[in-house]
Amino acid sequence: MALIAADTVGPSIYGGSVQRHANGSVIYTFQYEENDHHRPGPVYDGNGYSIMSRAIHFGPEIPCATPLHVCGMSKRWHQTILDIGAEVLVKAGIDPNSKVEEADSTPIEIAKRQRAIKFLMAMQLLGRYD
Repeated sequence: MALIAADTVGPSIYGGSVQRHANGSVIYTFQYEENDHHRPGPVYDGNGYSIMSRAIHFGPEIPCATPLHVCGMSKRWHQTILDIGAEVLVKAGIDPNSKVEEADSTPIEIAKRQRAIKFLMAMQLLGRYD
């Protein structure tokens, strides 16, 4: 069966669910029938969005960890999310020194406890931490 662009672009770019081998590993192939893309991508299985992509669409109404929360708990991605996310959120108007009603600490207080130096340095550069 010849693959068309949508067979692989969907999962790799748009979060579609993917075909898997019997052992659970993802099936990859070249991204276009013409083989004009040099990197293989996952093959779409025709079942819509992946489970993780669906979780993103539900939002806070569903009582579970969000994809962002899962990334934040990852040793690999935790610091990256803090570094990039902090600057974006502050520039969007979020005050890292404010505490929401349900919280016991501000983001700055949490960062100080966790010794998140890069986060604190970013806040300092943005004028949000002394």
